[in-house]
Amino acid sequence: MFAVMVVMAAIAQKGDRPLPKAHELPGSHQKEAVVKAQGIDRTAFALSKKAIRKASATDALVTPPEGATGEQWYMGDGSFYLYTDYGWADYTDKVKTITVIFDGNDVYIQGLAYWFANAWIKGVRDGSTVTFPYSTFVGEDGEGADFLVGTNDNEQACPIVFTYNENAGLLTCETNHIAEAPEDGGMSWFTFYDDLVLSKDAPTPDVEVVAPDNLKTESWVFTAVDLSYDNNDNPLYEDVSFNVLLGFDGNDVYVKGLCTYLPEAWIKGMRDGNKVTFASGQYLGKYFDSYNLYFVGYGDDYFSDVTFTMNDKDNKLTADKWVVINGKKKRWYYYNIYTNSKLLKVVDAAAVPATPSVIKATLASTNSLNLKLKVPLFDVDSVGLLSSKLYYKLYTEVGSTVSEYECSTDDYTEIEQNMIEIPYNFTDDWDIYPGGSTIYVYGNVKSWRRVGVQSIYYGSGETNTSDISWFLFPCDLYVAGSFTEPVWEEGKQQMEQGMDNKYTIDVELPENAEFKLLDSKNNWFGGVTDGNNFIITEEQITNGTELSLSIPGMNFVMPFAGKYTITADLDNMKLVVAMAKPCAPTAITLNVTDDDEVAILPNSTFQLSVVSVEPEGANTEVTWTSSDEQIAIVSEDGLVTGMEFDGLTINTGQNRIPTDNDDYDYFPVVITATTTSEMDIPTSASVQIWVKSSTNFVSAINDVKVTSIECVKYVNAQGIVSSTPFNGVNIKVSKLSDGTTKAEKMVK
Repeated sequence: MFAVMVVMAAIAQKGDRPLPKAHELPGSHQKEAVVKAQGIDRTAFALSKKAIRKASATDALVTPPEGATGEQWYMGDGSFYLYTDYGWADYTDKVKTITVIFDGNDVYIQGLAYWFANAWIKGVRDGSTVTFPYSTFVGEDGEGADFLVGTNDNEQACPIVFTYNENAGLLTCETNHIAEAPEDGGMSWFTFYDDLVLSKDAPTPDVEVVAPDNLKTESWVFTAVDLSYDNNDNPLYEDVSFNVLLGFDGNDVYVKGLCTYLPEAWIKGMRDGNKVTFASGQYLGKYFDSYNLYFVGYGDDYFSDVTFTMNDKDNKLTADKWVVINGKKKRWYYYNIYTNSKLLKVVDAAAVPATPSVIKATLASTNSLNLKLKVPLFDVDSVGLLSSKLYYKLYTEVGSTVSEYECSTDDYTEIEQNMIEIPYNFTDDWDIYPGGSTIYVYGNVKSWRRVGVQSIYYGSGETNTSDISWFLFPCDLYVAGSFTEPVWEEGKQQMEQGMDNKYTIDVELPENAEFKLLDSKNNWFGGVTDGNNFIITEEQITNGTELSLSIPGMNFVMPFAGKYTITADLDNMKLVVAMAKPCAPTAITLNVTDDDEVAILPNSTFQLSVVSVEPEGANTEVTWTSSDEQIAIVSEDGLVTGMEFDGLTINTGQNRIPTDNDDYDYFPVVITATTTSEMDIPTSASVQIWVKSSTNFVSAINDVKVTSIECVKYVNAQGIVSSTPFNGVNIKVSKLSDGTTKAEKMVK
């Protein structure tokens, strides 16, 4: 093929910091970052061509309308390759002048063809989309005819599509490649563009910013929300903070360290009053000598400069746009999207550092964990700290023993001495990285119940520490009881872990039962008390009081026999005991079944009731419902009342059972009892009851004119109207489809 596509992959070796795969915003075409290789054999490439048709005498050049005025545009981003005797060569810097004409909805572009620089292509604008044909004839010489073709998959031609951003003056090609080829739609190419962006503004050359030699800098904290997207385009957010250096040289403002991949790179801004503006598209350098990185700003749906507003009182700079570390100048190819960006000046002070946390712990081997830490560069009042004076320390917990973790030279071959306190900025480029973004820890890690992290700050000659933040390793948890009745297998019952990471269980406890919590690593937890045991009070049960867990602690004592719901929050070492709600039954038995063939007359009643539920002690409260209230209704207590109705208007006959000894039909109605438990999936039981119609049975149904009932209302003795009958005497008023009404007296 025309070029080797080398996928940027994460470096697998432990300790290397790979550059994240570049992404575009959701809704755009997602691609992996690639590097073009040169020296590809064109002969092999030409073998894969798929010509649609050969050039012919009917091919005509595109000509803009007479008098149309063109504008000079530039190649603002992307790459241009030319096939030479030595293979593909990067000729981006040699792209000729490009002219663009907008004539109503017609768009003309001149200069994309390298060998026929005066040739035009014509497209049609629809809103922000400009579409050109998959192939356009651009000229013919002694070597044959040339065409400009578009392709996304390198093997099949497709239309060339640009997105037009009028405010930013950009035409961004959404088609992967535009190639100059000897065939209309063919895949043998002479030249091609990759990730092309056309810009009304002349591009600036890729030159790294160099700060003045005498620049005086101060330490500031850059804080932001790092925005990314998963494979389903769902947004992911991560709070980030790191130290940068900021210096003023007159109205010039320099910032170093904003790109964590190239920490030595600078960006330059201009100060105007309380505003500092950094131009978008500043070149940061190459990562791994291969990947260009740029500082760009993004807002109002296009790339633009970033302006920070200064607040001298709070020593703070606040950005008005997204700050993006990008792989391109003019199109999305992001590595970091920083939203809510701020710069906070650091003033050395005796500060208490904010509490750090363990974000993730992954088992790297049988004796090694890969930890991801979050160590804030702030104090408890959100004031910035000097990273050079900030340290962090790890703790492990095995059973009831808490120990400081020591980085030993036996495990860490790249350090020169053992460390308990790890400098925030320290890295050995193998096991430990700045800020604890990655740190490998070693030991009998499978025995650790928790791992903790604490920050230490040596500010203004004082030492202050944060609270210890603990990370609990997932583990089975049990309630262990020291009693004989009821009998628990092995004296314990396993709790269930929910989505909120809390453990729950419903258990039956005898009077004065002693119990504690036990995990699968044999750590046990009990109540905190001055005596031998912690006695749970009735008030604590009623109010859902949070009880403290200790390690190892004392047994809990439940003075009252009963069924309880126990909830354990090991992240916060809290326990709540409450009376258990009745569970929903798995089965309901009614006082009749379908085999009993219950049948009632209109206005007569039959009492249904729940006889039993399984398991014993389950919820017995049910809600009664009728499948057809024109045939029978049922009260909240299960009393079924047959209704007066015209059987012929209720049913076509397919479900009724005519009898031989009278002129009535039986019509079925299903009465259902459903549990109302809040704890489990509702359970129901149903029974079919037969109600006789109140009209004579007519065998020749085609001979009878049937008038259907549109609606039925019931009026009681007080004149109140309802759609359902009242208990006692009712006047039933039926409105028929022919407009007439019928009134009759009934008793419920």
